[in-house]
Amino acid sequence: FTIRAIDSEGAFVEKTVELTVTPVPDAPVLDLPEEFHVTEGEQTVLDLGDYIADPDSSLRSGDFEFIVSIHSVLGNPQDYLDCIDLTYGMVVFKCPEGFIKDHEDHFVIEVILTDQEGLSSADILTIVILEGPSAAENRLWLGGAVLAIAAGGTGMATVAWIRRKEPFVIHDLMVIHN
Repeated sequence: FTIRAIDSEGAFVEKTVELTVTPVPDAPVLDLPEEFHVTEGEQTVLDLGDYIADPDSSLRSGDFEFIVSIHSVLGNPQDYLDCIDLTYGMVVFKCPEGFIKDHEDHFVIEVILTDQEGLSSADILTIVILEGPSAAENRLWLGGAVLAIAAGGTGMATVAWIRRKEPFVIHDLMVIHN
């Protein structure tokens, strides 16, 4: 770059200096939300790409490595790890029905993100497990739906029976053969 200066008398001086910019890789930034809600009996996906910022790397290019670990939990951590599946760039949660009857309804995980330069960032996330609909509720809705369909079918059959034209008569019968 060039620096030019002029004094009050009009004297002019100029100096050109070469500036070399050496790129320094930036560490990725992982900024997870405070809580993530999961319903037992259902599969829920957390897309980590929504929470990563790194000008040097791209999730689509496969520049990151992920590690998910249980940060704090009451009870056996393996029970909670069994509910987590790590797919590249996504954490998939699937807690079985009735999970919170025997376990705590929340746990904390730590996600560690490392880019291709070896720089890393970590953040913690509280997973809140919500109780899923019970099987009795599902059976109640299913029974109600079956009754509604049966009542509709019966009503349509009754209307068709009442409005039918009597008698059914064959006017013409043709047999086509060789």
